[in-house]
Amino acid sequence: MFLVECMKAIPLQFNEEILFGVDCDLQGNEDVKVFLESMADALITNSSNFEQLVGNDPKRVDFILSIEARLKHLKNPAKAVEYILSAIDILEEQTTTKEFLKMSGTRNDFYNQTFCGQEGIEIISETLSKFSLTRMHFCRDFFILLKLMSKISCKINLDLSCSRDFGSIVAKRVYALLRSYHAVYWSANTCFQLVDSSTVEANLVHLAALNLTEKSPASKSARKTIDFTEQPTSLLLSFTRDIGIMKVICSLNNEEGMSKYQPSDLLHFFFSSIIKNIWLLNEKCSDFPEYLAAHCQYALLSEYLHFADTWCDSGRGTKDFLLGQSYLGTDEPEKALKYFVSAVRGIRLKEPLLISLTEDEDEKELLVQYFVKVMRLFEQWNHPLMVISAASSAIAMASNKSKNKPVLWSVVFKYHLQLGHYSEAYAAIVHNPDKTRRYDCLRHFIVTLCEKGMFKEICSYPYVNVEDEVVSIIEARARSTDITVNKYYDILYSYHILKSDYRKAATTMYEQSCRLATEMHGLKSLQKQAKCLLASLNALKLVESKYAWIVRPQENYSKNNTLVKSSNDFTHSPKRRENGEEIYYSSTSTKKCTTSIVIIEFHDLEKSYMLLLARLKLLQHGKNESIVVGPGLSASETVILLSQVGLFDMAFSLANIYNLPFKRIFETLASKCVNLVNCTKSSDDEQWNWLLFNEISSSQLVTSSSAVHHAFLLLQSYLEKFHDKSIHLKAVTSKLLSLGLHLPSWLVKDYELANPAELLHLYLCYDMINEATQLAVKYINAVLGECKEHLGLNTALHGTTPAVWLPYSSFDQLLAALKDNYENQEAFQLYEELQEKLDDYFTKLERVSCDKIEHTYRIITPVN
Repeated sequence: MFLVECMKAIPLQFNEEILFGVDCDLQGNEDVKVFLESMADALITNSSNFEQLVGNDPKRVDFILSIEARLKHLKNPAKAVEYILSAIDILEEQTTTKEFLKMSGTRNDFYNQTFCGQEGIEIISETLSKFSLTRMHFCRDFFILLKLMSKISCKINLDLSCSRDFGSIVAKRVYALLRSYHAVYWSANTCFQLVDSSTVEANLVHLAALNLTEKSPASKSARKTIDFTEQPTSLLLSFTRDIGIMKVICSLNNEEGMSKYQPSDLLHFFFSSIIKNIWLLNEKCSDFPEYLAAHCQYALLSEYLHFADTWCDSGRGTKDFLLGQSYLGTDEPEKALKYFVSAVRGIRLKEPLLISLTEDEDEKELLVQYFVKVMRLFEQWNHPLMVISAASSAIAMASNKSKNKPVLWSVVFKYHLQLGHYSEAYAAIVHNPDKTRRYDCLRHFIVTLCEKGMFKEICSYPYVNVEDEVVSIIEARARSTDITVNKYYDILYSYHILKSDYRKAATTMYEQSCRLATEMHGLKSLQKQAKCLLASLNALKLVESKYAWIVRPQENYSKNNTLVKSSNDFTHSPKRRENGEEIYYSSTSTKKCTTSIVIIEFHDLEKSYMLLLARLKLLQHGKNESIVVGPGLSASETVILLSQVGLFDMAFSLANIYNLPFKRIFETLASKCVNLVNCTKSSDDEQWNWLLFNEISSSQLVTSSSAVHHAFLLLQSYLEKFHDKSIHLKAVTSKLLSLGLHLPSWLVKDYELANPAELLHLYLCYDMINEATQLAVKYINAVLGECKEHLGLNTALHGTTPAVWLPYSSFDQLLAALKDNYENQEAFQLYEELQEKLDDYFTKLERVSCDKIEHTYRIITPVN
C-alpha cells in the first residue's frame, strides 16, 4: 500500500501539460525514458528545465519528506515491487486469472449471450481503452517512483543491490510495460481504415505465398463483405469483433473445470485475453499484426510495430518479419527486404510464426526455406530486384545438395532476364546444377533475345559445353514457329556464320526457303525465299568445293520407296511438334513412313534462285499475281510467262540453267517482231517497253532507228549467241512465214549457211516457189563448186573429195509444183532453169563418178 500511495501522489506534483506531453511523446513513438528520469530528478531538486519552460516552478519539500517517511516503513521493498509487477504484467496476470476462474460458479452460456453481441463487444473495447490508459499512467508513475527510490536509497534504508536493480533492471521492465499498455491504448483509439473488397482479395492472394492464408483466422475475416456506411471503428473493436472474442470463447471451451464462474471474473479474463493478442511483449502471439496485414492496414501495422523498436526484444524476429510485410504493403521494397533479413534471428530462436513458414529440418535448410517464402512474397508484389536479392541469400545459405538450389537459380535467371540483365541471366544458367532446368532456362533465354532482335548478344556468349543444346533449341523453335513470323532461322544463320560453320548456315537458309514455299504464298513469300536462297548460296560459296552441298529437309516415303501422300492429299495442313517435326492427319493413309535424304548441290541452289528471281521479275512487270505466286509454277511454265511479257534475257538464262529448249522463246520473240511490223507508227514508241527489259548493246542502240529494227537486231543477237542455230533458225523462220512476213535478208543468209536443205523444205511448205527455185539453183551451183562457202559446204563435187549430196526429194517436189503451173510464164522459166541446172549437175556427176571409180581402181590395183 505504501508504494501505491506514493505513486498516487506523484502526478499531483506536476502540471497537467507536462503529463499530457508524456502521453503525446508516447503517441509519437518518442523514447520518454530520459524525460521520466528528469521528472524523478525534479521531485528531488524541486526544479527542472522543462518546468521552467512551461512557467511552472512548484515547491516539493513536503512531498519528498512524506515519500521518504512512507518508504522507510516498507519492510521488503523488493518483494512489494515484484508483487506490483506481477499484477500489472498481462502475461503473468492471465495465468492467475485462469486458476481463479476454476473455483468460481454460474451458468456456462452466460458469456455467449453477454459478450458476443455488438454491444458487448463495444463495452469490452471501450473498457479496454480506459483500462489501458489507466495502466499506462500507473506504469509511468511506477517508473518515476523506482527511479526516485534508486536516487534516495540512503534516506529510505534501501540496500545497494536493490537500489541498483530498481534503477536499471526493474525500471526497464516497467518501461516495457508502459510502452505495451500504450500500444493497447493506441489500438483502441485509432480508426480502422476501410478498404474495398477487391483490394483485400488481391492482398490475400499476395499473402498466399506464405501458405498461411487458409490457416490464419485474420485472412478468413478479411474476406467478409465490408459495409462502407458503418461508423468508423477502432482497430481494437474491429479485431475483437472479428477474431478476439471468438478466440477467448474457444479458449474457455477448451479449459476443463470451467463450467461455472462469476461474470466479473469472466469479464476480467476477457479483457486480459484480448490484450494478450495485442501485447507487444507476447512473443507467442501475432494475431493482431496478422489481422492488420490481412486487412491491408499496412501503414497502421508499421506504426504499431515501430512502438517496439528500441526497447522490446521479445519476438523480435516475428516483429521484423511483420514490419517487412508492412513495408511491402506501402510499396517500400528496400526497407521490406532489410527487415526480412533481420527477421532471420527469429528462426534461430524458434519463434512460432516464422517456424510455421518452414518445415521441420536442419537449421540451414530452415533458413533456405524462409528466404524462399520471402522470395515468393516479393514475386507476388512484383518486385523483381528484391526477388533476386532474396533468392541470392537463399542460394548463399543452401548446401550443394539442397533440393531448392535449382529452383532458386531458375528464379534468379527469370528475373534477371525480365530486367534485361542478360549477362547475369546467362551466369544463372551456367550455375544451375539441374540439367533439365538449365536447358529450360537456356531455351527461355534464347527465345527472349530472339524476340527482342538481339541476335548479336545471343551469339556473343560462349555456351561452353552447351553449343549443341543452343543449336537444337533454336532449330526446334524455328521449326515449330509459324513461318510468317519466324525470326529463329535468321538467328540460327547468324550463329553458324559467327562460328564459321558455313554449311550449316546454308542448310538453315535453305530449310527456311523450303518452308516458305510450302507454307506461305504471295509476293512477300517469294521475296523472302529469294533472300534465303541468296544467303544460302553465299554461305555455301565459302565452303570447299567438294563439301559444297547440303541435305534437303526430310521427305516422307513409304517402305516401298514411293512417296507417301503429298500435302494436298491430307485433310489438314501440316502441324509441327516442338522439335519441328511435321505431323499430318490423313483421312486415307495411316501407314508409318520412313525418311529420305536428298543432297542439294551448289548448282541446284543456283537453279532455284534463278527461278525465284524470274517469278519476281514477272510480278514486277505486271504479270497476274495469282498465276506467278502459286506453289506449282515450274521452270518451263515460268520461261513461257517470261517470254510473253518480253523478258527474253531472263527467259534464256532460266532455260539455259534448267537445260530447257529455246524453241518456244524464239517463237515468241519472232511473234513480237511480227507484231511490231504490223503496228502503226503512232504506237511505235510504246513498243519499246518490252525491248528495254532486255540488254541493249551500244552498237545496237545507235544503229536502231525504230523499235522494229531493234527487235530484229535483238532476235539476230540471240540466234548468234546460241550455237545450235539450225533448230532455232527453223523455229524463227517457221513462225515468221506462218505469220506472213518476208524473211529478213540476214536470216536467209544465216539459214542458208546453217542448213540450206531445211530452208528449202520450209520454202516448199509455205508455197514460196520462187524463193525455193532460186535456193535450189544456188544450192546446185554450190555443189558444183560455185560459192560453196555461202551455203556452208566445205567441199564441192570432185573425184578426190568427200561426197556431197542434194535434197532430191525437195527438188522433185519443187519440179512437180512448177510443172503444175506450167502455163504460167514465170513458172515455166523457173522450171526450165532448174531442170537445166539439174541436167548439168547430173552430167558432171556422171563424169565425176567415173573419175572416182577409175581413181579408186588405180589405188587398189597393184602395179606389176
